[in-house]
Formats: sequence, structure tokens, C-alpha cells
Amino acid sequence: MNRSPRRIANPAFAVALLLVSSIAPAHSQSKGMCLQFFDQQSGIHTRVECLEALFSEPKWHFTLSSLPPGNGPALGGMFESEDDYKTASGKLWSAGFKAEAIGSANRSWAAIGAADIVPPLYKPDHDNAGNTCQRLGKFCTQTQLSLHFLATRRTLQTISFYGLGPSSPATKHTFVENDTFGTASAQLPLTNYLVAEGGVEVRGVGLPPTSDPLSVNNNFTNTTAPGLLSQPDFVHSHVAVLTTASALSNPVTNDSPLNHKGPLMKRHLQFTFANSGEYQWYAATNGSSDSFEQLVATGDETLDLGSNVRHFVQVGDIGKNLARRLFFYMLQGACGDGHKLLTDPKAYVLKVTQQCDYGKIELRSQLKSSFAGDGSVIPFYLEPTLGGSDIDSEVSLRGFPDYRFRDRDSFFLQSDYSVPVYDPVGLLLFYEAGNVGPNVSSLSFRHFRQDAGLGATFSVLHNVIAQIYMAWGAGHGPALNYNFSKLF
Repeated sequence: MNRSPRRIANPAFAVALLLVSSIAPAHSQSKGMCLQFFDQQSGIHTRVECLEALFSEPKWHFTLSSLPPGNGPALGGMFESEDDYKTASGKLWSAGFKAEAIGSANRSWAAIGAADIVPPLYKPDHDNAGNTCQRLGKFCTQTQLSLHFLATRRTLQTISFYGLGPSSPATKHTFVENDTFGTASAQLPLTNYLVAEGGVEVRGVGLPPTSDPLSVNNNFTNTTAPGLLSQPDFVHSHVAVLTTASALSNPVTNDSPLNHKGPLMKRHLQFTFANSGEYQWYAATNGSSDSFEQLVATGDETLDLGSNVRHFVQVGDIGKNLARRLFFYMLQGACGDGHKLLTDPKAYVLKVTQQCDYGKIELRSQLKSSFAGDGSVIPFYLEPTLGGSDIDSEVSLRGFPDYRFRDRDSFFLQSDYSVPVYDPVGLLLFYEAGNVGPNVSSLSFRHFRQDAGLGATFSVLHNVIAQIYMAWGAGHGPALNYNFSKLF
């Protein structure tokens, strides 16, 4: 999942924001409930549903996300619409639209519009194995060709810059960035596990100077921060190959719903492997020496830990042993109907075939390597960064400040373990390592920066949409951050 962490000075404020942001469009409450918000007859349930509706109701709702870190808490409005269609000939297609306007207290703002279209090119069919699929010529796949369009205009008042290289000093400088860009891309499934992607973006960037003594324009030159003096428009194109594969380890059983003895569980392990290789071209439209190319390789491997109940358990089966009661209380939260207070000895704690969720282990990796011709430079504001979150909401080295390390090349590894604790709250544990450098050979493991930490996650329908966490390893004590899921 892509996320955008913010450094926080007031943890209580961050927790409040996260509690509100933990509401996602999966809910269907109505804003009409808010008319009863101040009614003395209304209970806490009605007031919570009012807040859920304000931040999740279909078509339009409030949002707290989509500004890069460093620009303060944001609030905005969002419109969403998605519809599926079927032509007279049986072909399927869909269209989804999103629009968002958001601003923050430091005068940063963004206006974003997006459209996702699946054109009616396919018709239902069966592949060679007899499985239902969607056919387009020789391709018969579970998913279809999709088109994505995105337009953004934003002004970001505070983007951090610490200089270039893995050993840049810890002094924070800032710059203002104005972005205008439009993107069109397409994904074509070649098989159920292999997708080809291509796209083009027109991007304009402006870095207006400021009078701040710690601003980049007052402390760096065009040599120490290439691209500081002028920012050409770019035509940014890319091609990519994406692979997805999955495997399930779940022994077959035929347990009766009335089964009351034998093994309690069988394993249910879901492996997912998502990897991609992408090549990008940044062509400066004025023919300047700012043109460059970039290779991006990304891996995301996930193991969902779980099991299935093989015989039912009732309250009367647990007994009064404290350890046993605690054990089944935890299982009830992971497998059953939540942490309900059950007193009837015949009430069910676990039922046969219920699926238990013990969390998820995720391993992520990313390599970015940039190439420029002789006499060419790479604008510093387009170089990859590590630390906290980058401008595209990619999380890395959460114990360090946002944008802490910046150079032509970067590489990082992440391992996360997240597990539901009490819906919608979960536990997060993580470890990360990575570095930046002027070339790939400089990204040696012995020079890696490292951090680790723990935190809380907030989920809706098993999807983590907000986090708050504490990280150690940057050498300046623990860092408290939070993040929201990226909406576009």
C-alpha cells in the first residue's frame, strides 16, 4: 500500500486525525445522521456514524489526504463515481472518476482529477483450461485493458532539502514547488500474471525563490543543487512490465459445521508476489542539458497469515483458566465475530470454517538508477529521496526526516508485520534499510542506513488506510510520525 507520512509536534492531534481518517468509502452511512449530532437523545453510535458519513459517503466526502509531507495537516473535499456497464453484445466496460481539492494551513493546496476507463473491447469466453475469462484477440485474461488519466495542479510551500549524497549534513533547508502535470497511461494484461504498461506525462515545475534564511535558493548554487536557476518543462514517458503471482497453502478438509472435536485449526497461508521493472525518459522540452533517464525496479512480496476453524467452540468449553480464556478471547477477535461479551455457556466463540487473520508480513524493495549523458545534469528536485516519505508518498526509512537523503540512485528494503488487534486498530512492526548514492556501485550494504519501529494501524475491510508509528535508528532519538493512504 503507497503512504504519505507527516512529522508531528502534537501526538494527540495526530491520533485524532487518524481516528477520523480511519473511515473509508466502504461505509454507507448518510450525512442526514448529522442532523441528530447535538440531539441529547442521540447516542455515541449516531455521532460516530455522522463522522463516518462526512468522510466516506459515496459520491462526495471530506478528505485529509493527498498533500506531500511537510505541508501541515490538510482538509479538502473529494468526489468519486464508478459504474460498470454491459453492451448489447455482452462486452463489459467501466468508468471511474475522481476529483479532489485540498488545502493546508501553510497555504499549500492541490487540485486533482483522475479517470479510469476500461473500454468495451473484450467479450466473455473461456481459456484453454476452461476458466472464465475476458477475450481480446489472442489474450484471454481475468482483467482487461485499462486506461488511466490524471491531471494535477499543486503548490507546495515546504519541501525539505538536505543537500545531495548519502553523507549530506542534517541541516534542513526548504523550497517551494509549483507543479502542473497531466498523465495518460494504459495497462494491457498479457496473461493473468503478466501486464505491459506504457504512458506519457507532460510536467511543468517551478521553484519560486523565497526570503527564508534557510531556503535552498539562499544557501545553494546551481552547482550544488542542479536545476535551481531554471526549470524546463518535461515530457516524461515510460514503459513497464508488471508481474503478479499468488499461491495458497490451505489443506483440503470436509469438516462438518457440527464438528465438536479433533484439531482446532488448519493453516491458511496466502503468498502474493508483485514485481515490476520500469524504464523512464525525462526529455526537457527546451533541448537543455536537463534530460535524463531512469530505471526503477520494485518488489512487493506478501504473506498473509491465517487459519480455518475445524471444530466449533462454545463459551462452556473454555472453562475458568485465565490463560485459556485469554487465548480464546484473542482467537475470537481474530476468527470470530469480534470481542463480544459472551455469557451464555452455549454461545459460540468459534464456528467451523471461520477464517482467522493473524496478520501480514510484507517485504518491499526498490531500486532507482538515473542516467544522464555527457554534459547533462539531473535536476535535484527530480532525484529520488529516502527518509520518511518522498513527494510521491513512497515511505522509506521512517526513522529519518522526510526527504532526508537525495541523490541520483537509491535503494531500500522494508519488512513490515501488521496484525489486527481490536477492529479497526492493529499493531505494526517494521525494519528498514537503504541508502542513496551517485551510482549503483555506491549503494553497498555496509553503508546502509537502518531503522526499526512499531505503531498502530487503522483499517477498513482489512485494508490499512492510516498509521501512527514510532521509529528508532536515526541517531536523534525516537521519531513519531503518521501517514495516510494515497488516494490517487
